[in-house]
Amino acid sequence: MWTWSTPGGQLAGEPLPRRPRAARLVNEVRPAAELDDFVRERAGQIAENVPLTLRAVKIAARELRRPEALRDLEAVGAAYAACFASEDYKGGVAAFLEKRKQAFRGR
Repeated sequence: MWTWSTPGGQLAGEPLPRRPRAARLVNEVRPAAELDDFVRERAGQIAENVPLTLRAVKIAARELRRPEALRDLEAVGAAYAACFASEDYKGGVAAFLEKRKQAFRGR
């Protein structure tokens, strides 16, 4: 079981390529019986990441979907700059160097 998540193709109702994984349209392929557990695990992994970085990635993905002339690259840059200026970033670097897990707070 797999899903096709490219915005243009999915919305336009285009047929899937014969080999979607080879076309890099699919990242994971799982049997239907394993799908719920896989989704829960992946969602947990995402939730453990830095909230500010997740926000920046969402902003960047949103802007990439827009026509090039309408993209707000300043918003993308500001979101990533906020990541590097955050307490989470400083704490994450320290945790990495100390080989411990960091609890991210979105600050």
